Amino acid sequence: MPIGFCVQSSFHAFEYCFDQMPNMPSQSSVAAVLNDCDMLIMDLSDYWQVVFNIFVHRASRGSILIVQDIYSTPQSLKDWKKICADNRTGVTFDLYDCGIVFFDLNMYKQHYKVNL
Repeated sequence: MPIGFCVQSSFHAFEYCFDQMPNMPSQSSVAAVLNDCDMLIMDLSDYWQVVFNIFVHRASRGSILIVQDIYSTPQSLKDWKKICADNRTGVTFDLYDCGIVFFDLNMYKQHYKVNL
């Protein structure tokens, strides 16, 4: 089952499944789930931009975003590249199965592709 996103915050895990919702979730409902969230695991489902923008707005230097299945479709790869190019993100890692984004903007913005 695809997961819209998972939140790891203060040792609590939450799952928010967009595929079970008939309409796009409201920004306030997503913001309530992401309140004080330092780590987010999300996929690039239809509403990823809503989740991403709210998370980035609240992200601190220690926040981490993990994006699942970045090569699953051509559109997923385009979306991953948008995230990497976003001026609100810092160092990014392409691990093929997933991507990792850091938000410490004091570090030089760089994209790493790990080949195993």
